[in-house]
Amino acid sequence: MKGTTLRCFGLLLVGISLLSAYFGAVEVEEGEKVKEVEMMFGEVRIGGTVEKDASCTFCELTLQETGSVGGKVSVAFGDAILNGTMGSVFGKFTNITISGTVQGDVKADYGNLEMKKESQVLGNVQAYRSNVEIAGRVNGSVEVRETSLELESEAEILGQLVLISSNFDGKPEQVKGGIVRKKTDKFPLPIGPKGRAPAPRLPEGFPWLFIFVLTLLTVLLFQPSTGSSQTFSSRQQLLISLLIGFLSLMAFLPICIFLVISLVGIMLIPLVVILYLGAWIFGWAVMCRKTGNWFFTLFRTNVHDLLDTAVGFILLSILVWLPVVGGFFFFLFLMISLGIFYRFLWLRLRPSRVPTPIPTP
Repeated sequence: MKGTTLRCFGLLLVGISLLSAYFGAVEVEEGEKVKEVEMMFGEVRIGGTVEKDASCTFCELTLQETGSVGGKVSVAFGDAILNGTMGSVFGKFTNITISGTVQGDVKADYGNLEMKKESQVLGNVQAYRSNVEIAGRVNGSVEVRETSLELESEAEILGQLVLISSNFDGKPEQVKGGIVRKKTDKFPLPIGPKGRAPAPRLPEGFPWLFIFVLTLLTVLLFQPSTGSSQTFSSRQQLLISLLIGFLSLMAFLPICIFLVISLVGIMLIPLVVILYLGAWIFGWAVMCRKTGNWFFTLFRTNVHDLLDTAVGFILLSILVWLPVVGGFFFFLFLMISLGIFYRFLWLRLRPSRVPTPIPTP
C-alpha cells in the first residue's frame, strides 16, 4: 500500500508540472516586454508591454496603467480589468471594465461592459446581449443588440448610436451622430420575446447558492455517499481520486479539440461539458457529505445527510474563498471531485469477481 501511495504521489507531481503550462498565474512586470500572452484557468497581470495579443480563457486579466497590449485583448468566461493602452478588446461571457485607452474596436458578447469616466475608445463599440454602461468617450459608433445601454452624464459618443431591440438610458445630445432604432426579426437564441432587454445582473453570491442547491439535490436524489465512500475513505484513495481527476481535467481540452475537427463531433461538445459538470457536482456532493460527517463525528453527533452536506459545503467553501490560496483549493477540490465520480462509476460498472469454488476432495 505504501508503494502505491508513493507512485500516485510521484505521478501527481509530474502532472502538476504539466498542469502549470495551462493553470496558474502569468505576470508581465513593469518595464518587461513579451511577444504575446496566452493563458487558461488562472490569472494574467500585465504591467509591462505585450507586443501582440493577450488572451485568456476561464481566468481574470488585469491590464495595469503602466501596461500596454499592441494587438487584441481577448477574454472568454472571465473578467477583464483594463487600465492601460490596448489595440482592441473582445469578450465573450465576460465582465469587461475599461479605464484606459482602446486604439481600435471593442466587442462584448453575453456579459457586461463598463467604460469608466477616464476611458476612451478610438474605434467602435459593439455589444450583443451585454449590459453596457458608458461614462467615457467613444470616437466611433456604438451598436447594441438585444441589451440595455446606460450613458452617464460624462459620456460622449461622437459617432452614431444604433439600438437594435435594446433599451437606452441617456440624453440624445450625448450622441453627436444621432440615434437609430431598429428591431430584429430573427433571434439566434429563443430567449424571451422580441425587444426584451436581458435580465438584470444576478447577485455575486448567486452561483454559489445555485451550486449549494444542486449539491443538496444530488444527495437527496442520488444518495452519492452510498457506495462511494471507498473513493474518499483513506489517504491512498484520496490520492488516487486526485490523480484520476487531474488526468480527466487534462483530457478535457484535447477531447474538445478532437471533437471540433469533425462536424458531428461539434454537436457532442455540449454533452461533454454537461458530463464534466455532472461529474463535478456528484463528486463535490460526496466531498461535502464526508466533510460534514467528519465534522459532526468530532462531536459524536449523528445528523441527517442533508445537514452533513450543508455543513461540509460551508467548510469547503470557506477554503475556496480564502484570499491568495482560494484558487488552489478550488482546483484541488475540482480534481478530487472528478476523480471521485469516475472511480465510483468504474466500481459500479466493472464486472464483479466471483470467487472460484475450491473443489472438495
